Amino acid sequence: MIAILLCAFNGEKRIGAMIDSVLKQTYKDIMLFVSDDGSTDSTESIIDDYVSKFPNKVRRIRIQKLHNGAGLHFLRALQNNEIKCSDYVMLADQDDIWCKNKVEKSVCSIKQLESRTKGDHIPLAVFCDSVLVSDDMEMIAPSYMKYAKLNPKKATFSHLLVQNVVTGAAMIMNKDLVEMINRIPEHFVMHDHWIALVTSAFGKIDYINEPLYMYIRHQKNTLDVKPGGVYNEIILRLRNNKNAYVRKSVREQARKNYEAMLLQAQSFEDIYGGRIRKDYARILKAYIDIPNKGMIGRVITILKYHITCDNWYRVIGQCSFFARSRILE
Repeated sequence: MIAILLCAFNGEKRIGAMIDSVLKQTYKDIMLFVSDDGSTDSTESIIDDYVSKFPNKVRRIRIQKLHNGAGLHFLRALQNNEIKCSDYVMLADQDDIWCKNKVEKSVCSIKQLESRTKGDHIPLAVFCDSVLVSDDMEMIAPSYMKYAKLNPKKATFSHLLVQNVVTGAAMIMNKDLVEMINRIPEHFVMHDHWIALVTSAFGKIDYINEPLYMYIRHQKNTLDVKPGGVYNEIILRLRNNKNAYVRKSVREQARKNYEAMLLQAQSFEDIYGGRIRKDYARILKAYIDIPNKGMIGRVITILKYHITCDNWYRVIGQCSFFARSRILE
């Protein structure tokens, strides 16, 4: 059985269409588990209605603490015993729309990955692309990955320490991976970033170069999706530099982002440090030690261990930031 985990919060506008798209999947051996995080709109009643109408396809689960944010909500919900016992687990966002063959193609891909790993029972994950659409369902881009200029080949341990390219709603995980996500880290950036980091350290990640769902971009999204590329990055930087307040705010946000990723790395070391392979342990230790290094030492560490973002102009920006800024002081 494929367990699909949907974590909801005040999603009355879109959640019904999302659940409908799951129920219309060509792959039928599925169970949709829905967890609500204390919604104050009609989300709970919508969920209850689907549970009542489709008891063999939709099930509600409850977590003890509420209003945790999406990341902690997903990680806590993944501890559910029924979900952990499923053959594979997929994550779902309340305001996406899945293509009818999303589950079928995802299962096929992860089974192919299993065959290539010769049944070694290691953590595996596969993620796909998506179509980016506006709140009124007009297409923004046929490929989210190309729009954001993300490189799926950079889903490796060293790169994932500083940039995540794996979207949770695009992901399917095997049971071995879900079993490894058995502790809630003290610090993590987002649930998908944490899961991708664990997978890269202990197993394998593969990519389906095809959009299998519609990702709706709107003001309430947890992540703000911006177009990538050298031109767009330069225009954005020039625009920000015109205003001293905006320039300072952007720099402060970058500092907070890198600080969050360093704290996440420390939590990863706390939980998994004694179990990862030696080369990854060296990379992790070097990265965690960056705040203790001087300007040149920080840049050398980034480049030596390939702890870099996914393309050259972002690497330049990253090195420039670490050369001029102190974090975790």
